[in-house]
Amino acid sequence: MNETSAAGTVDAMSLMALVASAEAASAAAEQQ
Repeated sequence: MNETSAAGTVDAMSLMALVASAEAASAAAEQQ
């Protein structure tokens, strides 16, 4: 694994984490 693919993987993981947290926040807002 080279540095470029490693950086891309980290970016993808952080992006997925942001999407997951946004979905959780919207779900919590709908329950209120």
